[in-house]
Amino acid sequence: LVNALAYHCDSLSEGSGPLRPGIVHRLDRDTTGAIVVAKDDEVQKELQRQFHDREVKKEYIAVCEDHVQLDSDVIDEPLGDHRRHKKKQTVRADGGKRARTVYRVAERVGDVTIVRCFPETGRTHQIRVHLRYIGHPIVADQLYGRRKEVYKSDLTGEAHHPAEEPVLERQALHARRLTLYHPEREEEMTFEADIPDDMWSYIQLVRETEDSDDYPG
Repeated sequence: LVNALAYHCDSLSEGSGPLRPGIVHRLDRDTTGAIVVAKDDEVQKELQRQFHDREVKKEYIAVCEDHVQLDSDVIDEPLGDHRRHKKKQTVRADGGKRARTVYRVAERVGDVTIVRCFPETGRTHQIRVHLRYIGHPIVADQLYGRRKEVYKSDLTGEAHHPAEEPVLERQALHARRLTLYHPEREEEMTFEADIPDDMWSYIQLVRETEDSDDYPG
């Protein structure tokens, strides 16, 4: 991303360090979606203030394991470093930082649920850990999921061939929408990113091979 920004932009902010010009915030590795960058330091300062003060509205689409029972709910559980796994975060009542995620079920189909997630805080791996905490880890999540990758044969019941390519091999999590205020014009702006091909193909395949339960909205 940094290389692409440097190629397309005449100027960038100092970002989050000398190797990250323009970078205001981050997405987890293998999470796709909308991300905002800054072209000068004043803009970056204001954008970072909006993130810090929780003025930025974020919406993610996630596909998680099994059927989520409630059509909507709030997960308000503190997060901190996992005691044994260096790369993981976990719910920590003892010294964890406050983390709050609102979710709404969009569709239950087959043995998965498509949910819209609205994180109100920005903790590391927040949505992934919160969904795992309620018993519904994100499909193909390498750190927190039950399945590391998904094949078409998993859904059709056909025998798995060694040469079969996975339909999905990263967490089914996408930053769909980002709403913030323009740092100079002070007008609200919303940016959307289409669901990427791998995640969309997986969703369509599930719909084709399984029955959809409902569409709560």
